[in-house]
Amino acid sequence: MWLGTNIIQQGRVPDYLKLNPFEAGCVDSVLVYNHFQNRNHSLLLLEKNEHRPPTPV
Repeated sequence: MWLGTNIIQQGRVPDYLKLNPFEAGCVDSVLVYNHFQNRNHSLLLLEKNEHRPPTPV
């Protein structure tokens, strides 16, 4: 999650993580796929949080 958070904060994928040369636009979300012993699978979606002021009541 640390790496995904840093990718979102910087808005780009570091070159050392790229398997293929590609240029992505601004990165606003990262999908993390985890599998343990190829039996237990999970997906985790990390998204940029846009801070908005609270709506007055």
